[in-house]
Amino acid sequence: MNIASGSASEVEYLIEFSKDIEYINKEEFKKLNSGIVEVRKMLNLLHSIVKKN
Repeated sequence: MNIASGSASEVEYLIEFSKDIEYINKEEFKKLNSGIVEVRKMLNLLHSIVKKN
């Protein structure tokens, strides 16, 4: 779980960095960022389920 969470953080950083250096535009950033938000939600849910069991 920790590795997956760390990887999600890396991807999030790279998405923001790509926007900052104008490698991607704001529209692409919003799309990619919403995707990483969904991935984080899924990881958090999975983590809470595993933690309960």
